Amino acid sequence: MLTSTNQPWFISAMPKKTYINTTIDPELLTALKVLAAQQGKRLNQVLEEGIKLVLEKYEKATK
Repeated sequence: MLTSTNQPWFISAMPKKTYINTTIDPELLTALKVLAAQQGKRLNQVLEEGIKLVLEKYEKATK
């Protein structure tokens, strides 16, 4: 579902930034940090990108 700005609903509905606390497999975290460094991005940017991709995947699956 796209909004009037032609963005998926979960992007336009997001507040600017919210703090979350979670746990993650140490090897996965290391791989994400390496990927972020290789891409010249912050870890948070890579995580947000991944979360958006997962949301898009499951939104498409429900159509």
